[in-house]
Parts: sequence; structure tokens; C-alpha cells
Amino acid sequence: MLKWSLIAAIVILANSGNVFNKTEDKTPIKKEYVGTWVGLFTTINVRTKTGFLSYAFTKGRVGIELQINEDNTASGKIGNSEFRETTIKKNRGAGIAYIIDCGEVGKLFYNDPEEKKSLQLWLIPLTKSVTLRAELRLGSSDKYPMGEFKMSRKNSKSE
Repeated sequence: MLKWSLIAAIVILANSGNVFNKTEDKTPIKKEYVGTWVGLFTTINVRTKTGFLSYAFTKGRVGIELQINEDNTASGKIGNSEFRETTIKKNRGAGIAYIIDCGEVGKLFYNDPEEKKSLQLWLIPLTKSVTLRAELRLGSSDKYPMGEFKMSRKNSKSE
């Protein structure tokens, strides 16, 4: 009897979507995030695997421009690379409001050793409506943090 109860519990959890199924969150993005955001140059680190648990780090300075749309999509430019119409997902954990999966992009700066890389922007909850902070992370399974941007609304007036 216990065996069948355990199997039934696993089936219910698997079908609930909360544990095993990582479906896209359809929660609309808050209006205060919508608009064009620009960040001046900041230093980021590109990590390149050189061996088993061994990495090389290359620093570069890049700017960012980010367009966040009401339909939970974003487009933008990070350094020398662009991404278009990517999906914004609400983060279910603490400390990060939304995650933008930028997809695969090219070199971010001139001496970037990685020709292609998958990136994500982790948007930190807004504290002021004219300043947005975002962590730049690798989009691979390790989510390596590459740097942090501080962005201002394009054409915004100071509060």
C-alpha cells in the first residue's frame, strides 16, 4: 500500500508543474521595467575553460542598451553583440526579479576569446524607477557571473 501511495504522490507532483516541469512563467512584467535602459561601460570577465576545473579570465569593458517590452520580450546590445525579441521570465526565487535569456551571442569586446556564448541578464528588483541593475551571466548550466550593469532610463528626468 505504501508503495502505491508513493507512486501516486510522485505522479501528482510530476503533473503539477511545480517540481519537474519548468514551463515559461506568463506573469506580465511590471510596468516600471518597460522602456529603454542604457548603461555606461563596466568591466566584465569572460571565462574560458582551459582544463579540468581550470579557467582563464579575460576582462573587457562593455556598455549595454536594453529595450524591455510590455509583452515580456526584450532586445538589446551588450558590447559588440546584439540580441532580439528574447523572452523575459519572472524569477521565482529571492533577489532577482526577472531573467532575460539573451540566447547565443558573439564576441562582446575586441579581445573576447569566446566566439559564441549563451548569456542571461538577471534583473535585480527596482529600488528607483530610473535605475536598473542587472547581472550578466553565462546562460549555460553553471550560470557564471560575468559582471553587473547599472542602467538608467533613456531620456529620463531625475526623480
